[in-house]
Amino acid sequence: MIIIITGASHTGKTLLSQRMLEKYKFPYLSIDHLKMGLIRSGNTKLTPQDDDQLTTYLWPIVREMIKTAIENKQNLIVEGCYIPFDWRKDFDEEYLRDINFICLAMTDAYIDAHFTEIKGHASDIESRLDDSECTVDWIKEENRRVIQGFESAGEFVDLIDSDYQSVVEKALLLIPCNIKKLIAGKKYTIDDMGKSGSSILIFDDYVLKILDSRLHNEESSVEVLNWLKGKLPVPEVLAFEKNGDYQYLLMTRIPGVMSCSEYYMEHPGELLPLLAQALKMLWSTDISGCPKSRDFETELRAARYRVENNLVDIEDSEPDTFGENGFENPAALLKWLEENKPAYEPVLSHGDFCLPNVLLKDGKVSGFIDCGDTAIGDKWKDIALCYRSLKHNFDGTFGGKVYPDFNPDLLFEALGIEPNWEKIRYWILLDELF
Repeated sequence: MIIIITGASHTGKTLLSQRMLEKYKFPYLSIDHLKMGLIRSGNTKLTPQDDDQLTTYLWPIVREMIKTAIENKQNLIVEGCYIPFDWRKDFDEEYLRDINFICLAMTDAYIDAHFTEIKGHASDIESRLDDSECTVDWIKEENRRVIQGFESAGEFVDLIDSDYQSVVEKALLLIPCNIKKLIAGKKYTIDDMGKSGSSILIFDDYVLKILDSRLHNEESSVEVLNWLKGKLPVPEVLAFEKNGDYQYLLMTRIPGVMSCSEYYMEHPGELLPLLAQALKMLWSTDISGCPKSRDFETELRAARYRVENNLVDIEDSEPDTFGENGFENPAALLKWLEENKPAYEPVLSHGDFCLPNVLLKDGKVSGFIDCGDTAIGDKWKDIALCYRSLKHNFDGTFGGKVYPDFNPDLLFEALGIEPNWEKIRYWILLDELF
């Protein structure tokens, strides 16, 4: 087993490496340690540019050590933040099959590192540099910036679970063999746009979704995706496996751009008819035989579970949902929802019809993604979530850029229907509990 850990500075590589060492007892190679050894040998005037040159010098040595370990069927953990991004060129397919874990873009948004520990690690580095004869000022300055950054992120630090639960270590390392064979050696990017609590790896042709089994159950989603095959443009399931605490869903990648791409944000006259078309594609699908249903009772039962187990994040809600101008708390909102159920209009509902989940290509709807909640459901749920997504993508709440002079009410003109504001408000309020 060869484990390669790489990424930007201070994203938890060393912490992750130490935990892997404790767990697996593998031989360990740190490029940073090699560089510090060269520094201590007498070169005390290194600059960041020299550091890059050192890495270029060291990489061929590390590469040969990896190859030797693979050929001798040995284990090895390699830590280093500057391994070349195109490092795959240095290994043929035979070697790539034996490299079990690679993270090319480890960031604090991707690994659930404990910021307090990383801050302490940075402080420790500065202390050791102060005590040593090797005074590399730019290294010390970098660490000071990291420490100051974590000071300013104090509120966020408090939100991090004190237990180090690395998605990188626990999930990617356990990728089932049949899935690993399909993705071995392929470049990927990490999608952290959504709020589903999952890790999504985007390849050229595939998408790998990794979910915590304690929070998600994708079996019914896989069943729905298989049922939708040939009915709607949705990802095709290539493999679904469970391993330990995680579920792994490998799917084909739908071509196209998200509906919230800059082009469509700047051309709402093109966007709205396509969103209306996407909604009508769902509504025109025959729901007989659909293996999943989410009527009001199902939705409210799930909402009650979240309320009773304190899983509702009121900080992520609309400004007027809770507080002085809204409901006292999630329990009060749930009570209102249970007492004010509107009429049920069953159709095939996407379940999370927001702009990132509708893909467009060549002026057409190319597909739907994130179909975990797709089921027989109320027609106005998708309309409400689409309306809210339009509103907040254009006003800058999502994405940070404001596109002025847009009226989300134009969605109803594109759909050719009158808005039912009572049902729209109901579904937006119900979604506040999820």
